[in-house]
Amino acid sequence: MKYKTLLAAASIFAISAASVYARPSISVVGNGKVDAEYIVSVFPDKKSYAEADTDKAVKDLFKTGAFTNVKVDNRGTKVVVTVVETPIVVNIAFNGNKRLKDEQLDAAAGLNSGTPFDPDRLPEVCDRIVKAYAATGRRNARATPMIVDRTDGFYDVSFDIDEGERSTSEIWFGGNDSFSAAKLQSVMVTKPTGLLSKLFSRDVVDAGNMELDRQRIADFYRSKGFADVVVSEAEIDFDPEGKKAMAGFRIKEGPRYAIGSVSIDNSTGLPLMKVAPLKGLEGKVYDPAKVANGADHIRRSLLGMVDVTTRTDRLPNGVMDVVFAMDEAKKIYVERINIVGNNFTKDYVVRREFDLSEGDMFDPGLVREAERRLNRLGFFDSVRITTAKGSAEDRVIVKVEVVERKTGEFSVGGAYSTADGPMAIVSLSQSNFMGTGRAFSASVGQGTETGNYDLSFTEPYLFGNRLSATAQVFRRDYDNRKGGFRPYDETVDGAKFTLKGPISTNTDLGVYYSFTSSSKSDIDADVAGSLVSNHNHVVSSLGYDWSFSDLDNDKDPSNGLKVSFGQQIAGLGGDAQLVKSEASARVYRELSERHEIVGSIAVRGGQVAGIGQDLDFSDHFRTTGELVRGFENGGIGPRDATTGYLLGGQYYAGASAEAIYPIPVLSDGLGIKGSIFADLGTVWGADGDTVSSSGAKALYDSASIRSSVGTGIAWDSPLGLFKANFALPLSKEDGDRAQVFSISGGTRF
Repeated sequence: MKYKTLLAAASIFAISAASVYARPSISVVGNGKVDAEYIVSVFPDKKSYAEADTDKAVKDLFKTGAFTNVKVDNRGTKVVVTVVETPIVVNIAFNGNKRLKDEQLDAAAGLNSGTPFDPDRLPEVCDRIVKAYAATGRRNARATPMIVDRTDGFYDVSFDIDEGERSTSEIWFGGNDSFSAAKLQSVMVTKPTGLLSKLFSRDVVDAGNMELDRQRIADFYRSKGFADVVVSEAEIDFDPEGKKAMAGFRIKEGPRYAIGSVSIDNSTGLPLMKVAPLKGLEGKVYDPAKVANGADHIRRSLLGMVDVTTRTDRLPNGVMDVVFAMDEAKKIYVERINIVGNNFTKDYVVRREFDLSEGDMFDPGLVREAERRLNRLGFFDSVRITTAKGSAEDRVIVKVEVVERKTGEFSVGGAYSTADGPMAIVSLSQSNFMGTGRAFSASVGQGTETGNYDLSFTEPYLFGNRLSATAQVFRRDYDNRKGGFRPYDETVDGAKFTLKGPISTNTDLGVYYSFTSSSKSDIDADVAGSLVSNHNHVVSSLGYDWSFSDLDNDKDPSNGLKVSFGQQIAGLGGDAQLVKSEASARVYRELSERHEIVGSIAVRGGQVAGIGQDLDFSDHFRTTGELVRGFENGGIGPRDATTGYLLGGQYYAGASAEAIYPIPVLSDGLGIKGSIFADLGTVWGADGDTVSSSGAKALYDSASIRSSVGTGIAWDSPLGLFKANFALPLSKEDGDRAQVFSISGGTRF
């Protein structure tokens, strides 16, 4: 036992009874587990003991934790030491616990086998166990202790656990005239009890999280122009039985400000020619973050030689003038970067998102950029960076507070789409493996018409830079699809290796090598031979993808622009020699803050051309039903006149306009949204030489526009993105294949 080992080691230091002094005779009474020799050893080797000597010895004995009482009777030449030993706990057991494991309750209880045990502390231990359950939403849990005396001061302790029922929660707001309760709940960590919030324990009312939610609500209001908003501390109430929590905030919104004039107060004498115009801020809703970005831009433009502070002047008509005041930069250095809340994520994963470290000159712009990067990692529910004065006037302490989210998932589930039918899915993923920021995923999906097998690994910080490397291997199995889209069974095996990194704040560039090998079997007789070959089709290619995004929220945007462009060049061996180019752009704008309606307009297009040889039909564009909703996968585009086989085209183009809005009855933390949309697009231009050499005759090979209007519903669930669309085609060609209703969903590959 740990305790006996400790005492045995301590006894080595016992002082021998044989001494040059005639030490008083010391007798020990009441000891059972602790050797008398050890107790004697704490007394000094002297002829007689003063009161100070015995007092020190008593304190030293108490410090060991082995005794609950020590009494010394000093009779000159004889000393009697009477002790009462602390009981030792041997075994600790928990009975009746299902929601929390023994290891979790052990940590909460704070008892360790082989250590001193004080029965008077049991109420405190039970209280800690109950609090552990309260943190999971079970506020009426109970812990009842039982002690078994094993004699000689050794005990077994067990706890009978009544886990109780899980409590529900309600979130309310007062004074929120400009935004709905659903909108404010969407920015909070804590959610009201609902189907998913309960499943993932997001509805647990905790004082610490509610304070974080208060800050997030205030930040949200300020980003919408309410610079003077006041959000009260959370008001939290529980019913007497602990079955229901009610929490809320009282809000004083204050006036909403738009930016009036924007000016620069330059007291440095430095030229401002390199400073980009800031007039783009004028007339916009006052957002402290965007104003701070303007100050950062001035600072960067002048190479950090100036400090830029922001002054605001509130006018009575809801206008706020902004002045950027420039002064010569004061040299302030980072004394420490303290990270709090990363119980799982390694410190270096957080630190490497900073472009400054201890000892560097402090730059507020770099701190804000680090906060943005940390939020984009997806490891944290929230990130908050604050500063405090350091040990000197020119020192500052940077504090990073994070709230971690679960980043690992094992799921057994399913997916369904009208295009591919039902599919059973088993997947394992971790986006923050062992807290290192590395990601891996493995998934297997098998359905009636398709099969998917994927394995990938990502190293996010290669060679000490923000350069990520991803390796992926996969297999796709497709069954014969009648109707000309895929009239054969097909297996595609492949691998892809990607390097990706930022080239500016909002711009990323990725380069990759891809290898795929496609084999076909059970080919329909009418297309076998010249139209579809049973030989393997190998594509070995290099490519790149460039993207720009200034979206306000990557997952649920309401404002901003996202643009991408990529090219794939095949011909490094293999059967295909081609250049494929694709581009897309989508802009988001908030149409109604009160009703959370977001509008978006998107355009996209692509072109593929052979290099020194004809294109295989499988290398043509064969778009999915997402190009123009209301049509099947491959429902539009050139077809063979005789067989109806979908030839595909060298070109495609499309555009859509959409309004997205929350569905009120389903806004209970589920994130289900509805939409109305209008789509148009086309696929055209089958390779003429390929058509001629194959003996095909292309029909519907024109850039004739297809269009549709419709409504849909989308749910970005933990198991993947579920979509259902009802679309009515407005214009089409005779050979097109409509699909008014479509549904898809499940884990994404």
